Order: sequence, then structure tokens, then C-alpha cells
Amino acid sequence: MKKIFVFLVFLTTSILTLFVINYLIITPVIIGNKCEYDIGQNELTKLDELFFEISSNTGYHPEPTTLNFIFTATIGCIIGSILYKIISR
Repeated sequence: MKKIFVFLVFLTTSILTLFVINYLIITPVIIGNKCEYDIGQNELTKLDELFFEISSNTGYHPEPTTLNFIFTATIGCIIGSILYKIISR
């Protein structure tokens, strides 16, 4: 029971850490100034469109898609599992 709890703590911590890194570091580096997209100066590339969407709900500013959330959580699970295996030896 303790191993499962520790494993879930590792997964949760790594997922939350990766979400914070995604929103505070990765997204601003990739997108930059969000207002450039709503006035039509820049367009998203096909790869960017997989991870970000532009809609009228957000004022035509790029926002993360569901794929972005799933991808970030999956990478977080992988990192958490690897860290658990390394530390639990």
C-alpha cells in the first residue's frame, strides 16, 4: 500500500511540475506576444496548431488544446515513473 501511495505521489508531483513548466516557460517561449496573433501579424504553423488553438472565445489569442494537456500529462507520467524506479532501488 505504501509503494502505491509513493508511486502516485511521484506521478502527481511530476505531472503538476510539468504543467507549471509548460505554462510558465515553454508556452511563453513558443508563443511570445499573444497579441500578435489576434491582429493577424503571425499565424500558427501546422505543428503549433496541434498544441494551440485560436478562437473567438479567447480573443483570438493562442490557448493550449486538449492534445497539449494530454501530451504534458503523459510526459509527466513517464518522468514520474522513471524517477520512482530510480529512487526506489
